[in-house]
Amino acid sequence: LPKHVANTFKDTLVRACSASKMGAIQESTLRRVIMEAYGLKQIDPSDPATWDRKPPTFETVYRLYQDDEDIKKNDTLASMMEKLHEFEIFESEPSKTKSLFEALSGVVVIDLSGYDQDIQNLVVGIMTDLFYSQMHAVGHSSIDGNMRELSKMILVDEADNFLSQGFPSLKKILKEG
Repeated sequence: LPKHVANTFKDTLVRACSASKMGAIQESTLRRVIMEAYGLKQIDPSDPATWDRKPPTFETVYRLYQDDEDIKKNDTLASMMEKLHEFEIFESEPSKTKSLFEALSGVVVIDLSGYDQDIQNLVVGIMTDLFYSQMHAVGHSSIDGNMRELSKMILVDEADNFLSQGFPSLKKILKEG
C-alpha cells in the first residue's frame, strides 16, 4: 500500500503540473522522498502489519525534501512542493485528519477559486483518487429493482478543466459510477 500511495500521489502531482512538465528524475525523487517519510513512521511497504500506523503528512515529505542537500531545488518539483507548503494545502497534524468519506458528511463545498490552476488540479486529482479508492473499499451500494443507493457523491464544477488533465481516477469514477 505505501508504494501505491506514493506512486498515486506522484502521478497526481505530475498530472497537476502538466503545463510545467516534471521530468523522470523529479518523479523518482518525489517517490523516493515519500517512501523515506513512510520509513520515518516505521511503515514497511513489505509488511502489511505496519500499514495501519499513522502515515506521514505532506509536511514530513516536504521537510525531507528540503533537508536533502543532494536534491536540486530549482525545478518544477521544487516550485510545486514550495507552493503546496506555503498555501498549507495539506494538514500537517495527523490527529486532525480524517478519511475523505468521513469528511463527506452532508454537503461539503471546497472552494478552490483564487488558487492557481495547478493547485486546483492537484486538489481535485487527490480527492478523486481518494474517492475512487474509498468507493472500492466500502463496496457495492445496495440495489432495489431499478434503484441504486447513492451514499456518497462528488461533484466537480467545470470538470472539463480537469478531464483534460487525464486524471485516471476521475475517468474511472465517471465510468463506474
